[in-house]
Amino acid sequence: MTKRIDDIVIIEEEEPDFCEYCGKLAELRPYGKNGARICFICGMKNKEETDKNMTKILVEREKN
Repeated sequence: MTKRIDDIVIIEEEEPDFCEYCGKLAELRPYGKNGARICFICGMKNKEETDKNMTKILVEREKN
């Protein structure tokens, strides 16, 4: 799980699962379109969208 505590971001390892974009078994993050859980390789295919989605998740968690 990725979480933010004050100004520190903690990214913990997660169990492998199947990427919603390519189907590869890998460690995933919910940084795809509409929160799709995607692998690193798919995330880097559209780095701008991935960065935007990651930031959105961190900001929403910070508000809660």
